[in-house]
Amino acid sequence: MFILGMLALTLLGSLTVYAWRAPKVGLGGSFAWYSRESLMMANNVLLAVACAAVFIGTLYPLALDAFGLGKISVGPPYFDTVFAPLMLPLLFLIGLGPAVMWKQANPSDTFRQLRWALLVSVIAGGLWPLTMGAWRPLTALSLMLASWIILTALLDIHKRLGSGRQPLAVRLRKVMRPSFMGMHLAHVGLALIVVAIAMVNTYEVERDVRMEPGQTTSAAGFDFTLQRMEMVRGPNWDADQAVIDVTRDGRPVATLLPQRRYYDTQPQNPMHQASLHRAATRDVYVSLGERLVGDAWSFRLYYKPYMFWMWSGAIMLAVGGLLAASDRRYRLARNRAVDTRHSAGTQGSGPAREVTS
Repeated sequence: MFILGMLALTLLGSLTVYAWRAPKVGLGGSFAWYSRESLMMANNVLLAVACAAVFIGTLYPLALDAFGLGKISVGPPYFDTVFAPLMLPLLFLIGLGPAVMWKQANPSDTFRQLRWALLVSVIAGGLWPLTMGAWRPLTALSLMLASWIILTALLDIHKRLGSGRQPLAVRLRKVMRPSFMGMHLAHVGLALIVVAIAMVNTYEVERDVRMEPGQTTSAAGFDFTLQRMEMVRGPNWDADQAVIDVTRDGRPVATLLPQRRYYDTQPQNPMHQASLHRAATRDVYVSLGERLVGDAWSFRLYYKPYMFWMWSGAIMLAVGGLLAASDRRYRLARNRAVDTRHSAGTQGSGPAREVTS
C-alpha cells in the first residue's frame, strides 16, 4: 500500500503540473534538428522511457498478484537490462548539451570544441578500471561517460571565464549565476553517482567468515584480525563487541568495533550494529553475526569502493537543482509574462467599454 500511495501521489502531482503547463506547450518557437532544444527533448524522451520501465517493473508483479495470475519477482537483472542501456546515451547527451547552441548549431563546431574532452574521457575511462585490478567493458564505458560529463562541465566553465575582454569580475558573475552553476553542479553530481554505481556493481566484495580471537582473514586486499571479544554496556543495552584491526600491506587502516546489542526492552531480539571505516575511494565495514562453537564468531566483511562519491554526488545533484530553480531571471521572466497578459487584456477591454457607454 505504501508503494501504491507513493505512486499515486507522484502521478497526481506530475499530471497536475502537466495540465497547468499544457497550454504553453509548443509556444517556444521552432528549432533545428541539431540544437540544444533537440538534445533536451531527447533527454526528456529517454528519461520518460526509463521511468516507464521502472514503473512497469514495479507494478507488474503487484498487478499479477492482485488479479490472481500468479506471483513473480522483478529484480536487478531486469533493471540492469532495461534501465542501463537508456541511461548511457542520456549521459552522453548531458555532456554534449552545454556546448551546443540554442535554436541551431553546427556538429563540426561542437566536435572541434569538445574533441580533447572526448579523447581524455576515453583514455581516463579505459584506464580507470585497471586501478581496481580488473577491466570490465561496461564499467569502462560508464567511467568514460562520467569523465565526459565532468570534463565538458569544466570546459564550459573555462570558456565562460576566458571568453572576451570583459573584466574578471564580470566573467566571475557569469560563472556564479545560479542557473549556470546549478546546472554544472548537478551534472557533476550525477557523474559522481555514475562512478560509484559502476564501481560498486563491479568491484564490491562481501564475505562471510568464521574467526576466533587472534585469527586473521583477508578480503579485498585488507587483513582483518580479531583481537578480542568483550562485553560493553550502553545507555539501554548490553552488547557483545568485537575488536578488529584492519591493515593493508602491513599498514594499519582502522580499528572496527562491530556489536551485537541486546536492548533492555527486548533482550531476546538482538540488533546488529556494523562498524564502518570510510575513505574517499572506499568503505570497509564489518558486521558481527552469531556465536559459533567455543570462542568462534561469524562475521560479514564488506568492501564497497567509491561509496563516498555516491552520497557526495546526491548532495551536489540536489543543491544544483535548487540553485538552478532559484535563479532570479526565471522569476523575472514569469513576471514579465504576467504583465504582458495583463496589458493585452487591458488594451482589449478599452474599446468594449466605449461601445457600451
